[in-house]
Amino acid sequence: MGRFKNLVDTPIAVELFKEKYHIPEGVGLRYCPPENILTDKRTGEVVIPVITFLEGGMTIPMGTITRDYLRNHRLCPHQCTANMFRVLGSVNALSQMMDLQLTWHDVVHMYECHSQSDGGYYLKSRSPVVKMVSCLPKSNNGPFKWGNRNESGNASRKAPSLFLSLLKRYSLFLGIASSLSHSLFLYFRRDLCLFSKLHLCELDPQLTVDIVEPAVMVPPIETPNKNHDAHYAPHAPLNERILSSMTRRSVAAHPWHDLEIGPGAPTVFNTVVEISKGSKVKYELDKKTGLIKVDRVLYSSVVYPHNYGFIPRTLCEDNDPMDVLVIMQEPVLPGCFLRARAIGLMPMIDQGEKDDKIIAVCADDPEYRDINDIKDLPPHRLAEIRRFFEDYKKNENKEVAVNDFLPASAAYEAIQYSMNLYADYIVESLRR
Repeated sequence: MGRFKNLVDTPIAVELFKEKYHIPEGVGLRYCPPENILTDKRTGEVVIPVITFLEGGMTIPMGTITRDYLRNHRLCPHQCTANMFRVLGSVNALSQMMDLQLTWHDVVHMYECHSQSDGGYYLKSRSPVVKMVSCLPKSNNGPFKWGNRNESGNASRKAPSLFLSLLKRYSLFLGIASSLSHSLFLYFRRDLCLFSKLHLCELDPQLTVDIVEPAVMVPPIETPNKNHDAHYAPHAPLNERILSSMTRRSVAAHPWHDLEIGPGAPTVFNTVVEISKGSKVKYELDKKTGLIKVDRVLYSSVVYPHNYGFIPRTLCEDNDPMDVLVIMQEPVLPGCFLRARAIGLMPMIDQGEKDDKIIAVCADDPEYRDINDIKDLPPHRLAEIRRFFEDYKKNENKEVAVNDFLPASAAYEAIQYSMNLYADYIVESLRR
C-alpha cells in the first residue's frame, strides 16, 4: 500500500498529481489506506473510491451492471475478489455483445454473494449447472452461456482480457465530502477515465460503506517442488473433500479430485485409466460418484489402440478433466492409475467443439523409456491413432476432425492450462 503514498505525501506531489489527472481546484486530496478510511456517519463524511491503482497496471472496467451491483450491495471495489469482477465484467461484456439488456437483477437471480473469512466477497452460482457465464478463467474466448439452462443460446466471442490473473488491488482514495455535487463527480469521471491505469467507480454520495483490507486474489495453494521447472505454476493440493472422513463417515476417494496429479506435472503425471487397450467398450468417469461407468459399445468395428483415460485435478473448457492416450505394451484395467509422460498433443474437434487429447507413454514401461516427443514414434503408429479417432464415431453420424500432431511442449502448455483452470474453479469452490 505504501508504494502509492509518495504520490500525495507532499504539497508539490499533490499539485503534480492533480495536474496530471485533471483534478479540479478546491477538491481536497489525501492518501487513505483502507484501515484508516473514515466512515463515521455522525460526521456526515463519506470517502468515495474514485481512483484505484491495480497491481501490474491492469484496470477493471466498471460497466453499468458492475456499478449497480456494487451500489445495491453496499460494496467497495476492493472488498470484492477477482471472482466477482470476472463474473460481473463478463456479464457486462456479454450483455453488450449480444444486446441482451441484462441488469444487476439478472446477476442476483443467478448468483449469490458470499463473504470470505478475510472480508472479501465473491459470487457463487445458485446452481452448479445453471450459470449466466461460463469459461471465465484465464481465457479470452467463450463460449459464454446465458439465461436459464442456456435457453437463450450461446456464442463464441472475444471477451475482455482484463479479468485474467488479478492478484491484489492497491487503492488510492480521494477524500470527498458527502455534500459534493453529483455534477462535479461526473466531471471527475469524465476526465479521469481517459487514463488507462485508473479505475473509476461511481457510488451514491450519500452511501456509507465499510472498507476492508484488499483481499488476496489467488491464495497460495501449494509450495512448488524445488526440482520443478519454475516456468510452471504449482498444482493444487489435496482438496477438502477428503476432510469429510473426519466426520466418521466412510467416503470413497474420487479419482478426479482426490488423486494427486504428481510432483512432475505437467511433464510426468498420474493418469486414471478409463478404457483398456483393445477394448470396444467405452467406459468413462461418472463425475458424481467417482466410479467408472459404461458409456456405450462402439458402433464401428474398431477398438481402442491404447489405454485411454484422464489426468486428475485438471479441467478443460468442456467441464471434463484432460483426456490422455497412454502408449504402453500392455492393457491396464479401468479404474487403475499409472504414471504417464506427455510426448505430444493431438488437436481434435468433436462435433464442432474442441476436444484435444494428450499423447503420452507410460513412464514406467522400459520399452518407451527413450520416447520423449511425438516425432520419436513411428509414423505408422501416429497414423493408426489418427484413423481411430477419425472413424470411431462415423456410424453414429458424428463428425470428428483430427489436426496435425503437436510436439511435447504443446502438451505441457495444455496440461498446465488445465491445471490452472482446476485450481481456479474446482479447488476454490471446495474451499468455500
